[in-house]
Amino acid sequence: LADMVSLLDGTVLVTAGLRWQDIETRSFDYGTGALLARYADDAVTPAAGLVYKWSEQLSLYGNYSESLQPGAIAPATSGGVPIVNAGEVLEPFRGEQIELGAKYDGGALGATFALFSLSKPNAIVEGNRFTSSGEQQNRGIELSVYGEPVAGLRVIGGATLLDAELARTSGGVDEGNAPIGTPELQANLNVEWDVRALQGLTLDARTVYTDRQYVNTANT
Repeated sequence: LADMVSLLDGTVLVTAGLRWQDIETRSFDYGTGALLARYADDAVTPAAGLVYKWSEQLSLYGNYSESLQPGAIAPATSGGVPIVNAGEVLEPFRGEQIELGAKYDGGALGATFALFSLSKPNAIVEGNRFTSSGEQQNRGIELSVYGEPVAGLRVIGGATLLDAELARTSGGVDEGNAPIGTPELQANLNVEWDVRALQGLTLDARTVYTDRQYVNTANT
């Protein structure tokens, strides 16, 4: 349930709302189909946003939201080692997201810039047991550009700088380390060119860069 209010002749837009989520997770034995574990939870979470139209081309914005996220399910093995609580469902996690940004739309060219912070649950294997362990905190900067700087040449691209770390972990295990699979830099660029000499022909090129990332929480 949400509502948006326009103020100051439409230069300020305020959005506020509430969301009710109900999550039920069940896991079953792969061989027999027997129920192994079940977890259910629900929550009412808020969301709010503010947009200020600086000019016809430039808008500044900020938003905040929370969400109820399903808990992870313990795998059968980890690194070839059996997990003693395989199939167990961890409790749902209440995450939050904050974003501040700006958007420019000049017609032929546009760009967005954002600072963001979000959290998600973290789980580890400790003593052959799969268990929740604090949260993964992600803070970053995101930039994107798009448009047609000259007739027949279209570009779209962006980059994200990410600072991700494990926080509030059980017993301080790997606290402050980078989570698995979270590169510090991701970037992409796509270019399309309409060949004037041959109507109907468009050449396309794309490049994607993903920085290195750790495959374990010990960051070794």
